[in-house]
Amino acid sequence: MSIRAHPIPRHLLIHNAAHHYGVPTKDEWGNETYPDNRTLTNVRFEPSGKIVLDRGVSGANTEIRLSAVMFYDVQNSRPQDVTFQYGDSIVFGGQAYRVVSIDKLYDGAVLHHLEVGLV
Repeated sequence: MSIRAHPIPRHLLIHNAAHHYGVPTKDEWGNETYPDNRTLTNVRFEPSGKIVLDRGVSGANTEIRLSAVMFYDVQNSRPQDVTFQYGDSIVFGGQAYRVVSIDKLYDGAVLHHLEVGLV
């Protein structure tokens, strides 16, 4: 018999953010517009200084320092079943961030939460 970890408690998932995704288009000044967006609720943002590899659009791996990590719980965050992609935009506290890492953390064989690295 396996013991399952509890989801991240809702009282810790105190933040909301906008998730902009899909293939962005650029205007003549280089500003990106994403075709789709949604509001994320019951997530958590924490500042970070972790060094990760940025896969980037060019495919070249470059070491960068994260600005923040967003915690997305598979049970308590909304909407459920969100898929994040490298390069997506997350807007939190008036600041736009780019997704550069997506760490899936499991409880045994079951996905528990995502830690989304942002710059």
